[in-house]
Amino acid sequence: MITLNLQRRIAVLSGILSLLSLVVSIILSFFGFSFASNLFLGLFSSGILICGTAIVTYFYERNRAVLSLYNGCYDFMEALNKNLRVDNRIGIYELKDNLQEMQKVYKKEVYFYICQLLSMNKHFKLSKIIKEIWESVRKVYLLVVEDNSKVCQFLVGDISEDEIRSYTFKYTSGDSIKQIKCLQEALDKLSYHMNYYNIRKEKNSKEATDHAH
Repeated sequence: MITLNLQRRIAVLSGILSLLSLVVSIILSFFGFSFASNLFLGLFSSGILICGTAIVTYFYERNRAVLSLYNGCYDFMEALNKNLRVDNRIGIYELKDNLQEMQKVYKKEVYFYICQLLSMNKHFKLSKIIKEIWESVRKVYLLVVEDNSKVCQFLVGDISEDEIRSYTFKYTSGDSIKQIKCLQEALDKLSYHMNYYNIRKEKNSKEATDHAH
């Protein structure tokens, strides 16, 4: 998201400006130009204030984006679970709606925040965890897109009913299950890294209630 990149650039540029202003102020003061020295000292103070505000805003926006991504991934998996029936039966129109819902959730609640957070320093632990989440959820999303394309082909008459019946849907395949497991592990890492204790408890409690029903 532009906000994170913008805040980071503001912090860097204002920090550089502050440092240069301080150096110039010291030099001018040394040569007796007190008025000009005070002017650059004022620029230094303003730059420090802007830099500090930008840093605080950056971390606030970053943490908010991380939390939104965390919740978005669970919403994506919940949308996926709508199609996982014990008897593996689901109407083709309902399946189409659910597949499109998964794509909508992915674009709005996952990819949107991934784009913000992947701009972080690649050496940060948080950045590495975000990349793990991105790799797993992206692969599942591509399987969903492929399946939705096949359903749409059937609905517009490009393929027959026999072809759609014989088609093996990818979103319920072993590869999809494997990626969901990797996604869950990455989300657990993110949860512990960000200290989402209360959120974890709520998620676990909700999952336990769902299993009970």
